[in-house]
Amino acid sequence: QYSLDFAFAGLNLGNLYSRLGDNDRAEAYYRRAIAVDDLFAPAKVNLAVLLSGKGELAEAERLLTGVVEAYPENFDTAYMLALLLVELERPAEALVHLERAANGMPRNSRAWYNLGLLRQSMGRDEQARSALVAALELEPENPDYLYALADFYVKRGRFEEALPIAKRFAAALPGAEVGPQLVAYIESAMAGSGRQ
Repeated sequence: QYSLDFAFAGLNLGNLYSRLGDNDRAEAYYRRAIAVDDLFAPAKVNLAVLLSGKGELAEAERLLTGVVEAYPENFDTAYMLALLLVELERPAEALVHLERAANGMPRNSRAWYNLGLLRQSMGRDEQARSALVAALELEPENPDYLYALADFYVKRGRFEEALPIAKRFAAALPGAEVGPQLVAYIESAMAGSGRQ
């Protein structure tokens, strides 16, 4: 309380009240930190997360956009902004920020995965495939990534490429039925087309 002339104090109190579940007080302290220093990114990002959770997406977008504009190398915030823009059904804008985030954080497999899904939804097939492959190279046993790439190939009738990925997916989730079902579907499709 005695240090509230400094932005970090408002941030720390905001974080404390957020952890205690008192979102109103958390919001007040984040806003106080921003009032002290309008370029204090941590308070803006935390406030944006809090507001997004309350459904106040427009203000969350404004806060995250401000951080991205002030700090172009803040790739985590670019990633958060991209996901928010996807939620707001603005894929073209989201793509700009998600590509920046993935390229800026090349070891972040989730950024590549989400970039692949977004590109796929926009009909950018080969770019989508390369992003999904990049995610899988970083985490070769991740079931989400294995399924996404297998599904990508299946939807395009590329069953020979889908099958080994589907088998890896089944191995990654040994107790689940979805893996063997996917493998069986692909093998059946290949047999039906005479490609097995």
